Amino acid sequence: MKHLLKISSGKNADERIEPYRLQLWLRGFRYERSTNAWVRLVGNHGAKKNIRYAKDRGLRYELLDKNVKRNTSYKAKWVRENPPFLGMYLCAYCGRIVRAKNITVDHIVSVGRASTSLRYARSGKDVNAIENLCGACSNCNSIKDAKGGLWVLRGKIFRHRFMRLMRFLFRLCLAAALVYFALTLWQPFLERVL
Repeated sequence: MKHLLKISSGKNADERIEPYRLQLWLRGFRYERSTNAWVRLVGNHGAKKNIRYAKDRGLRYELLDKNVKRNTSYKAKWVRENPPFLGMYLCAYCGRIVRAKNITVDHIVSVGRASTSLRYARSGKDVNAIENLCGACSNCNSIKDAKGGLWVLRGKIFRHRFMRLMRFLFRLCLAAALVYFALTLWQPFLERVL
């Protein structure tokens, strides 16, 4: 499987790409003026080797593949597969009730993370597949951004409607139990006052 690897300057001023131009050219990269990056078509082994090269020098890299590009129809596909219940959705991350018009569709494994992961590119999974999408409130979507870890785990678990519903019912039962226990604890005090 072939991938397009882009290498550009790092975030800091001392991680400039200029000193490595000759080495990149000798490695088979060509310069793209429009993106200010060096690009090369590589296989899995070449990608691994050149990503290690870029990491060691603090350079920014991006592994482009058709499966790791955001498309424009992923939200419509997700809404078609997950119709709202009474005009509402539950956020996959925090469980908050969100109106259908305010729901945002989030990539569980973000597009940016997928584009820099050789493992994801090698798996052949599409970043816009329904298995990688979940509904989220705008607050959670902006906080998650390109994070991984527990955000990905919560997204994968609660992208299923049944799991979101079970979490909602659990929280509802917990709130009812807390109210019941609070009232039973305060009952003697309320009887004396009233």
